[in-house]
Amino acid sequence: NQFSSMNKFEIKCQSITNEENSEDRTTSYGVDFYIDGRSFMEMVKEFESPFADDLAGKYRISIYEGTKDVLLGRLGEYGEENDKTELLICTCGCSGCWPLATRIQVEGERVIWDRFEQPHRKNWDYSDFGPFIFDLDEYNQEIQKLQFIEKFLRRSKFVKNLLERSQLDYGD
Repeated sequence: NQFSSMNKFEIKCQSITNEENSEDRTTSYGVDFYIDGRSFMEMVKEFESPFADDLAGKYRISIYEGTKDVLLGRLGEYGEENDKTELLICTCGCSGCWPLATRIQVEGERVIWDRFEQPHRKNWDYSDFGPFIFDLDEYNQEIQKLQFIEKFLRRSKFVKNLLERSQLDYGD
C-alpha cells in the first residue's frame, strides 16, 4: 500500500504562554503543525538542539492570507533554486529574520516536505530531518482549517485588547 509510509499532518490552535518574561506571563493563541501526533515545533527544537544551543527551535508559525499557498509550496524564495518555502518564522514575527525553510512539493496525491535549511546558518545540517510525506486530500482538509483558525486568532486578539483596556487604573 503506497499510503502506509505516509505521515499524518494536523494543524492545531493552542494557547501560548509568554515564558521568556517572568513579569508578563500573558497567554495568547497560535498554531502548531503536528506530524504523526507530535508537535512540529518540538521536533525542530529537538533536532536542532545538538548544534544550535539556545537558538534551537526559536521559531513560530505565522498564519496570514497566503498561508495556504505557503503550505502548498507555491511561494518558494529560499535555497539555491528558490524552491524552498519559509515554513517557520522568527519569534519576533518578522518574515526572513530567522526562518526555517523547506522544499514543499505536491506530487500526484502526495505532499512532500524535504531539504530543510536555516538560511542564516548554512553549516547547520538538516539532511537527517524529514522527509515528511502526507496524503494530499488529508493535507488539504487540514489547510481548510486555516480560515477558521485565522478568524479565531483575530477575535482572541480583539477580546484581549478589550480586556486590557477595561482594566483601568483608578489610582489614588
